[in-house]
Amino acid sequence: MKFGSLLALSVLAVVPVRAWIEFDGCILVDPFLGTSISAYVSDNGAHVCDGGAHTDQDGHFCLTCWDGFIWCVTKNGAHSWLRTPAEVLDIDQTHETSSDTFDCQGACDDKHGACFRCTQYCWNFTI
Repeated sequence: MKFGSLLALSVLAVVPVRAWIEFDGCILVDPFLGTSISAYVSDNGAHVCDGGAHTDQDGHFCLTCWDGFIWCVTKNGAHSWLRTPAEVLDIDQTHETSSDTFDCQGACDDKHGACFRCTQYCWNFTI
């Protein structure tokens, strides 16, 4: 093997390459049950953050993640932050997040009562 080939391989070995990171989830805002999240973050296909959500001091949802990873998202799914062992990402999700408002909990089934609306924010994108 030539020295130039060895040098090229050694450079490739130390240059950090961003992993394939997938974000998928939904936030449900329910006037009866409150706000909840179902989401995950995958790094090269492995779910590094999923379930076990809690609310941080700023009111964002944060998922339970593997050591070295932290992921939090705003309650409307518009913005998130991901820390990996290699980098920190500040992610504007407004173009990836869709919202839907609908009658919830059967509250609008009887036409005489107040109608309550749920809103769901969902996303699925890869960087």
